[in-house]
Amino acid sequence: MSSATPEDEKIPTVGGFFLTKRQIFRGAAIVITLIISILSADKVSLNLMQSLKDNRWAIHFFAFSSFYGCSMWVSFVGGIVMFNNLPRHTFGKLQSKLFPKYFQYSTFFVGLCLFMEALILLDSRYSKDTESYPLHLLLPSTQLYNILAIIGTLLWNLKLEPATTKVMYKRHVVERKIGTGQEVGVIKPAKSILDAADEKDVEELKSLTKEFGKLHGISASLNLVAVILGTWHVCWLGARVQLN
Repeated sequence: MSSATPEDEKIPTVGGFFLTKRQIFRGAAIVITLIISILSADKVSLNLMQSLKDNRWAIHFFAFSSFYGCSMWVSFVGGIVMFNNLPRHTFGKLQSKLFPKYFQYSTFFVGLCLFMEALILLDSRYSKDTESYPLHLLLPSTQLYNILAIIGTLLWNLKLEPATTKVMYKRHVVERKIGTGQEVGVIKPAKSILDAADEKDVEELKSLTKEFGKLHGISASLNLVAVILGTWHVCWLGARVQLN
């Protein structure tokens, strides 16, 4: 008979796929691939800034598609799957950790698009001779304003998220007193639970729910606006792809 104790038994792991160090390596691999792709293009200059300008559309497309793909996944797949498979309070806690990262990630990549545009607009050749500057390197004003509007919604959501999360946690405290919050795929407590709860707690829950609904509604609307504007920009980019 084996004398091994539970402490001696090895617990299988998934290899630490989501550990920070490993994610850094994965991110570095993608960045290196992007750099190699740029270096293998026809327009490569020993001058780093000039090379960035000449390959601005490749970088722009990579950055914007990173934002847009993430937005579509979070908005139409990830959030729905989690809501329908996790207890409501667990889902809320997970979203409170996910959304700040989501908005930061999106802001970074949309900001990278604006940075690439700034490189062109600050080019000395552009400032000296606007009329003869190669227009294919520039975003039209409508799309520039479009991207500015997108990053505006993201920054607004970054500011709004902490307040929304604070109200959500207050609501969780009251719900635990009432004895609810572990339902799966349910937005609010059942009527039978509310009827059996203390009237003061129910009124407080209604007040917090109203406040949370307002903040969450604004946040969700801003996110939808960003996705809509992002769809417009993706279609604009796609219409200008030329295959030789």
